[in-house]
Amino acid sequence: GKSLPSITEFFSICEYFDITPQAFFDEGHNDPALLSEVIGKLRSMSDDDILFVLTVINKISSTK
Repeated sequence: GKSLPSITEFFSICEYFDITPQAFFDEGHNDPALLSEVIGKLRSMSDDDILFVLTVINKISSTK
């Protein structure tokens, strides 16, 4: 069956699966928990380190 959880229950579900509410509804990501982990780690990095990671991502993306 289907049910509509309360907003509190919905946030608990997101917390359980370690995803954001936005990621819960985003059908374009195969592994939102992994993406959430990456974003969390990026938030703790310096701007220089983030720019380095972005450079690596751009390099990898351009070779595919």
